[in-house]
Amino acid sequence: VALQTTQYVSGNKIYAYSSSYDVPSYQPARVVVNDIELANTNSRGHTMVVTNSYGDLVSVTTYDTYGSGAAVTALATALNVILPVSVY
Repeated sequence: VALQTTQYVSGNKIYAYSSSYDVPSYQPARVVVNDIELANTNSRGHTMVVTNSYGDLVSVTTYDTYGSGAAVTALATALNVILPVSVY
């Protein structure tokens, strides 16, 4: 499956593309902000790209979640840091 999207957030143009190896036109996962490529990875699992409100790169971290409970937990922890969940 190939997925791609372009979103505008806080005035920043964010383009993300990802596919799996079984897609005939497979390409590495990419994240482009304001026409500047911030991530291009062939790694399996999930890659989290964090930017500031100006679209500047803060960090890129890949979590090999394929068969690794520890990597899934690490990804969930990282997501909770940047997207805290409120319980009402």
